[in-house]
Amino acid sequence: MKKKIFELQILYVEDDLIVRDNTADTLSYFFKNITLAQNGKEALEHLQRFQPDVLITDYVMPYMNGYTLIVEARKLYPKLIAFITSSYTDQDKLLKCIPLGISDYVIKPLDYHKLSKVVQMIWLH
Repeated sequence: MKKKIFELQILYVEDDLIVRDNTADTLSYFFKNITLAQNGKEALEHLQRFQPDVLITDYVMPYMNGYTLIVEARKLYPKLIAFITSSYTDQDKLLKCIPLGISDYVIKPLDYHKLSKVVQMIWLH
């Protein structure tokens, strides 16, 4: 049986503490199971302990960027729903992410409206 959207396991990865906390607060309106990580290395550790349904990750982070994190995460969970967030609209980064099959590349700042669109996309999966 398919999980209800609020029951999905979310892994949210963001190195900026304020952005991470604010976004996590907003995500908590939609999901009850949110795990936070501050970088790609920490996120991989979480991924090895539990299987999230959705990965939302910043692109630029210390230790491992969001692109590499998704590549590694998909080795563990090929059907993982993944989103990249970034302050950068660099075309090269956007194009590089296309082969990853990400659900979206969301430009920061993240607000309730943008996150509700992400939730809609998750619901459609």
